[in-house]
Amino acid sequence: MFPRLGVPGDGCLPLPPAGIRNALASWQALLRRRAYEIRQREERKRKQFGPEELRRGTLSRNC
Repeated sequence: MFPRLGVPGDGCLPLPPAGIRNALASWQALLRRRAYEIRQREERKRKQFGPEELRRGTLSRNC
């Protein structure tokens, strides 16, 4: 039986095996990094071109 997050018998879910937890943590870190990169790229676009051009969609998506 896996170790439980709460008191045994109170209906709490067991923790998944360590390998699965590590894999999930790696994916979460990757997604956080990608989201951060996307936010940074959008912020650079906003500073460079201003919100009007971004709102109008006059910039190419690959800037």
